[in-house]
Amino acid sequence: MRTNDHSPYAKKCAFEEPQVEYLQPHNQLSFPTAIKTIDCKTVTKEELQLTQSKFKLTAIISANFNGFASWFDVIFEGAQNSYVLTTSPEIGYVHGICNI
Repeated sequence: MRTNDHSPYAKKCAFEEPQVEYLQPHNQLSFPTAIKTIDCKTVTKEELQLTQSKFKLTAIISANFNGFASWFDVIFEGAQNSYVLTTSPEIGYVHGICNI
């Protein structure tokens, strides 16, 4: 039986648009890790276009790895209070939809 390599087609389909799915916290293989911190008051267009980051993830459970999930937090700092807007899967279904 002859099989063809379908990797190029699979990559094309997977990367045309991100998969947006609900990620349950118990499906995470590692603790959340900050990849990039951006100060919206000072960041330049060039910094956003050429952003690079090194990071390390450590597995906390043994399971199959199927991809990366990403989300963001925005911190609003005031004189007396700070507020965090998060899209983390840990807060529930409404905002816990992640790009995979």
